[in-house]
Amino acid sequence: MSQARNRPVPELELSSTDDPVVVAAAATEDYTLHATPLSWRMSRWSLASVWWALASAMFWLILGALVALTVGTVDAIIGMVLAALVYSAISWLFVGYAARTGLTANLFSRALFGSRGSVITPLLVAVTAVYFACFGGSVIAVALQAYFGGPVVLWYAVVVLYSVPLILGAARVFLDRFNGWLFPLYLVGLVVAVVWAGLEFGFDGSWADSGPRELAVSGPGWWWAFTTYLADFVLLLAAWDFARFARVGDGDVRFHRVVTFGPMFYFFTILVNGVVGCS
Repeated sequence: MSQARNRPVPELELSSTDDPVVVAAAATEDYTLHATPLSWRMSRWSLASVWWALASAMFWLILGALVALTVGTVDAIIGMVLAALVYSAISWLFVGYAARTGLTANLFSRALFGSRGSVITPLLVAVTAVYFACFGGSVIAVALQAYFGGPVVLWYAVVVLYSVPLILGAARVFLDRFNGWLFPLYLVGLVVAVVWAGLEFGFDGSWADSGPRELAVSGPGWWWAFTTYLADFVLLLAAWDFARFARVGDGDVRFHRVVTFGPMFYFFTILVNGVVGCS
């Protein structure tokens, strides 16, 4: 015992740079089990570019058309505006907390519900991600089949083969640059689709006051449209997980509250895409 007490304590090794082994592991799992350090944060435009990839999902176009067919265009647009306001208000709170603490939604829920209860949060996010992937992939596969022909299973395989490599690795590695090129193409395609539809069917504007054509719903139509869009509330948890990459200085949090995860994002994603779907 006395020999152990007299044994010299090794000198503590200090480093002013990140351990390359830790950095390599973080590039794979994005600090999902730890608070995101300040050194792992992203610039405002890079983070916005990654998150805005969700705005180009075909789901929003089709959902807008479905809601308009069910309750009419006017009630559908009212529901879209209300939903965008609610999403923006809640995101305002989530973004500030996630950026300040660097915690994922899972780590935060672990503090509330314990290790077992916190499993619910990542499961909800995973199920939603799988749904969006299957929905969007199916739309692309069916469009490719309609244009090129062949069995739809073949085009499902093509979609899987080009999609899976894109999700491997960390979100901050290249997705910001990748979506920086793809999102402008989506905007161009959206404009081309509207112009083409107008030239094909006319620009009479009758779509703006069309009534319900499908199922009757109980209660006000705008309320049904509003609650339908609120069914995607789980996106707020995904936004939380992305917001933890935000830097906390130089107005970055304010930028993300307004542009990346706030009114600009939700009004484009829900309202602009929804109106295009309605038309």
